[in-house]
Formats: sequence, structure tokens, C-alpha cells
Amino acid sequence: MTVSVSDARKLADNFGRNEIANWDKWGCKAMEDDSLHLQGHFVFTYPPTSMGEDGKPVRLGGNWPIVVKQSNGECRFVRGRGEYATMRKLQA
Repeated sequence: MTVSVSDARKLADNFGRNEIANWDKWGCKAMEDDSLHLQGHFVFTYPPTSMGEDGKPVRLGGNWPIVVKQSNGECRFVRGRGEYATMRKLQA
């Protein structure tokens, strides 16, 4: 089974919703990130779109991207700084 990018996006959204308590409140939505690369995976970030109580856009800090394995749809967060740094170095 190979997962399409649109199916991977849906899986990443569901994963984020299950793992991040305020996913819907913050208006998060998985977006494919072409600046990060991990072989055999789709990579998604999830910028918030809602406003905070102070009327300013919600900002997240320290949130690791979601990766979805292309072969089976398995989702997980990036595994720390080392993996993240490797993903940035693989930029085309």
C-alpha cells in the first residue's frame, strides 16, 4: 500500500487532532512542507489560523513537524533536533 499525499494530509490532520489538545481550537491544519525532507515520508507542518484571547494570531513554539510514512501511513512527530537538522540538510 502506498499512501497518496492527499491521504497523508488527512492522516496527519487526524494524528495532530489526537495528539495536540488544542488542534481545533487553534485552527491547525496539516500543510505539506517542501523545505523539509525525510526519505520515504511526507512532511507536514501545522500553523495555527485562529486568534488568541489577546486578539493576536496564535503562535506555536517548539512544535515538531508530523511525518507520514509513504508505505503504510504511519504518523509520528519528528524525533528531535538531530532528525530535524538532517531533514533541513536534505533540501534540494
